Amino acid sequence: MTSPAPSVKRILANEIGALPEGHAVRPMQAGDVEAFTALARAVDIAGCGHSSTNIEEITDYVAEPDCAWEYGAATVWRGADLVGAVVVFDGLATERGWWFDVFARPGDPRAHAIHGSLIDGALREGRYRWDAMYMDPDIPLPIAKSACYANDAPLRADLENRGFSEVRRFWRMKVDL
Repeated sequence: MTSPAPSVKRILANEIGALPEGHAVRPMQAGDVEAFTALARAVDIAGCGHSSTNIEEITDYVAEPDCAWEYGAATVWRGADLVGAVVVFDGLATERGWWFDVFARPGDPRAHAIHGSLIDGALREGRYRWDAMYMDPDIPLPIAKSACYANDAPLRADLENRGFSEVRRFWRMKVDL
């Protein structure tokens, strides 16, 4: 597979479908990094009881060339509160695959609707980019990848409802020195 990535960068936020009433989506901006860090930390803490996520890590995460902030990351707002986000990594041209992470505020009563819109948008965008690179039906479709904490039942269900299945679990281990 040597076809180049599409030359026109599309904005992921434009591909996010209907959200619950009172919610709005927009491309992630540099000014969102503090709110996104807080959201990612909340998801970590709900998922495993702690978080080492920090602003520098989040800034690097969304600045990855395969993501590029406003092109590959979208935020969901309810008023002035960040309640969801999706970050995609387009490694299709380099054969690294299509990866995306979805975030919704833990315990949010609209988590399923937020997840669903973000997952569907990420999958739609991945399929569009793949089709733009390879119009050959003999080339198999890539595998989309995502992740969630084992105890994040809402996100796990929303991924499974779209055909995702568990392939691996990670354990973070520690020892007191």
